[in-house]
Amino acid sequence: MLLFFTAGTIYPQNATMQKMFLKHQQLLDTLKTKNIYKTTYVAAPFILSGIILYNSGKKFQDLRDEFAPKFSRGWDDYIQYSSTLMLYGIKIGGIKGRSSWRRLLTTHALSAVTMAVLVNGIKYTVQEPRPNGHGNDSYPSGHTALAFMSANMVHHEFGLTISPWYSIGAYSLATATAIMRGLNNKHYLPDVVLGAGIGILSTELGYLFSDIIFREKGILMPNKDFGFVDIDRPTSFVGLTIGFNKLLNNIPITSSVKLRSSWGNTSGVEGAYYFNKHWGFGANASAYTAPTNVVLGNSSFTGPDLAWYSIVVGPYYSIHVTNFCRFGGKLNAGYSRLLERNFNDYTIASTKGLNLATGIFIEQHITQGMLLKLYANLEKTFFGESRFNLFNVVSGASVSLDLGVTSSR
Repeated sequence: MLLFFTAGTIYPQNATMQKMFLKHQQLLDTLKTKNIYKTTYVAAPFILSGIILYNSGKKFQDLRDEFAPKFSRGWDDYIQYSSTLMLYGIKIGGIKGRSSWRRLLTTHALSAVTMAVLVNGIKYTVQEPRPNGHGNDSYPSGHTALAFMSANMVHHEFGLTISPWYSIGAYSLATATAIMRGLNNKHYLPDVVLGAGIGILSTELGYLFSDIIFREKGILMPNKDFGFVDIDRPTSFVGLTIGFNKLLNNIPITSSVKLRSSWGNTSGVEGAYYFNKHWGFGANASAYTAPTNVVLGNSSFTGPDLAWYSIVVGPYYSIHVTNFCRFGGKLNAGYSRLLERNFNDYTIASTKGLNLATGIFIEQHITQGMLLKLYANLEKTFFGESRFNLFNVVSGASVSLDLGVTSSR
């Protein structure tokens, strides 16, 4: 991540620092010309995250169990094919993309075989039980892998040659598949994250194999320079966030009983529109869970999971400090609600209040139309019953759609 986000000159103050950053930038520029980098740099963050989150990421299912425990829809069984239908529907409709029919079908076959081998090889080696208990083939998600494989093909065939909106549409459909798999209690978060990475990687390998087989034959349209990003201007965006939160304060239930929290999970939707080179206005809707211990004198035992949600708005500030990424911050205010909890003989009543949040972030494009953000927030919530006020820190990442990528430059 450090290499990824600091690939540029950070205004060094002396000759030694300048030489160091220049050498760093030259190293990364050389790396970006390698086929291994071109093939893996988009998929790698998803694959690594899916592996790292294998154990801790399962706790994100608590969010689903708290806020949508009865959700059950079969849409994901059909949405997974939507990007494939989009790919061939556009082609049949007479819109010329990157590849001829022969090259496209070959690439698709190679990508599908690669995806199937990787997904099933891991599934039946790991044998991870599904969250709903139906089967031991949860990790990774095959639905998500198929959806992102096809979405990445749409990106290559039409997004990079005609309009980025093809990419945005296909990736949105693939993301909807991943979300539905979690909401339907079919997969944990690491399952869909790794599935997305495998799907993207399979497509990249499919195109790599096709390039070896066909060379320049069957390429109907070259890629346009949609990928150029004006780093001097911030990116208006909308995307999904996932992260971990920690309550910094204890919650007093009575004069002798209090709740002490450990790290919990958060997920949400965030978007912002920038008016100029620095300032914008945005909104965020997030849900949170936090496991607790009940502390009674010198003893403690497992307590309830606290759960709350917030909807906040406010100004965003972004500044260009390197050649490849931007840093920024935000101030948000809005509504928050704490859900009711009953445990032993104690009750935490549902209560609403004011949420105030400030945060910092760092962002960089990972591919045309997609933005990766790392963030850290500090939040204070004032509820009607002040003893239940929350003071928490949140850190995590988001993958967002670049709303400013609409035409070639």
